[in-house]
Amino acid sequence: MNSTVNTLEFYSKWKEGVHSENSIINELRQHGYDSLQIIETLQQFKKKQLDERQTLGFIITSIGAFLGFVSCVMTMLDIFPDLRGFMLYGLTSLALVFIFIGLYYIFE
Repeated sequence: MNSTVNTLEFYSKWKEGVHSENSIINELRQHGYDSLQIIETLQQFKKKQLDERQTLGFIITSIGAFLGFVSCVMTMLDIFPDLRGFMLYGLTSLALVFIFIGLYYIFE
């Protein structure tokens, strides 16, 4: 349990600051971790970072898909004829930007 609490504290600390891999290794050695635990902790930290980035990507992609859907529906219904161009071109372009940014976060 104590190891898990320390690891969570390390993760939050490393996430806030910019730490190189060597500084993380040295910090773990100072806290009495052996080499196998250090490797495992680093792998878990990198996996956690990638998972958070991927989750953000899915959220941004979902926002883009929703904007695209709203743009499509509003263009087809033509509720506001004066805003037809904005709905058709503006929201669709914005939706595509969100989708591509989200895909970048997912696949990088």
